[in-house]
Amino acid sequence: MTIQNDQLEEARQTLCRHFPDPVPGETIFSVCARFHRLSAMKRATLTGILLLDSARAASKRCVPAGLGTLTKALPDIFPSVSGTLQEYTHGSLYLRFMTRDQQARCTAACLFPAHRRERLPFDWASARFEAQHPLRFCTTCSTMDKQHHGFAFWHLEHQLPGVLVCAAHAQPLQTNEPQVSRNAWLLPGGLRTTASMPISSTQLAHLMCLADTVQRLCGPSRANLVALRSCLCLQLEQAGVVRACRALNEEKLRRWLSTHISSFGGSILEQFDAWAWADAVAGVLGKRLAHHPLRWALLIACLRLEGASPEPPFLALDEACQRSLPGIREPEHPTSPQMALDAVACGAAIRDISARMEVSRAVVQRWLSDPAVNEAWHLARRRNLRGKHEASIIAVLSNGASTRQALKTRSSAAYQWFQRNEPAFLDGVLPPSLSHQQIPLWS
Repeated sequence: MTIQNDQLEEARQTLCRHFPDPVPGETIFSVCARFHRLSAMKRATLTGILLLDSARAASKRCVPAGLGTLTKALPDIFPSVSGTLQEYTHGSLYLRFMTRDQQARCTAACLFPAHRRERLPFDWASARFEAQHPLRFCTTCSTMDKQHHGFAFWHLEHQLPGVLVCAAHAQPLQTNEPQVSRNAWLLPGGLRTTASMPISSTQLAHLMCLADTVQRLCGPSRANLVALRSCLCLQLEQAGVVRACRALNEEKLRRWLSTHISSFGGSILEQFDAWAWADAVAGVLGKRLAHHPLRWALLIACLRLEGASPEPPFLALDEACQRSLPGIREPEHPTSPQMALDAVACGAAIRDISARMEVSRAVVQRWLSDPAVNEAWHLARRRNLRGKHEASIIAVLSNGASTRQALKTRSSAAYQWFQRNEPAFLDGVLPPSLSHQQIPLWS
């Protein structure tokens, strides 16, 4: 077995010297498929084992497995796993809408040759995710790629969810049949494709708007969904869809969305699961923010069709998330991190803090869910409790108590608190306990 591993590593180092450089906007599956064609290997499993240490690597066309092997063999082209996912896969869109721990889990799932059997956000790295994202290509782009580069390749912008038309040439994308050659390194051209449905000029314009919105949602930094939600609520209020951003009329919002979404052509997007829950597009404005990126894109696209400016949502999306109470920018805001720290620094009860700051108890409890604010609140409460117990002990000592037993009898709670937390304080105000002179009970 050791000899086989050594031979495999030697072949990997030799053949990877001829690995082609990725074209800007190309997917990692497309680059590996071009390497498979250049190496003249007849079996797709050999290329999968060589590059990604997986015999079924060719079937993972959206989220590759075994990236740890690829980044180790080609550090100049793919320096890191996270950077590779951001630049050459669907991670440029999906990873933005995840928390930091979710991003770490999804990145770790792509390190090994076989994806772990665990539930990840947006069905990441699952068979369902692969089925939701069939290979798409533009015939005009493929022809131009052959003229400029000598080969056609899969464009990442064509593989994103909701992108059904080519933004550069304004024509519908061809979809590769999913049942054709599941474990094969495919390239555009000479494939059986599903016939694109006829699209009217109105639907084409709306789908172009949706495709542009999805592509602009991609980026390397984590999305600030709190700021995005506030911006969209403000635009909905300005458009007259809702009267107040804090009291959304979901029924009215759903009716407004249905008038615009119907113009996209429902049968075109039915193949994607996120479209089946079109009513949930309005749900992205609720308290729960972990929604599919396509739902945010549909809502922004509908606002753009309404005449709203597209720049504010994308600017809000790129705003930096703060470590404490993310999404709040103004330090003078009643719910900003600095105001929350000042409010809980007194160590008062939740009810007293809510009354003094004129906010609800739910807001105070949300403050305390932040680690920094929670730690400051507990330290303040401990400091206040210690002051009360210290004052109680000093009052008892001033009334004539001189022994530990007398202090324990008159101020039991304070004595036990200091004995448990700060025994040195009792040793400083009381004579030491002569434990060595006491007779053991069992003697």
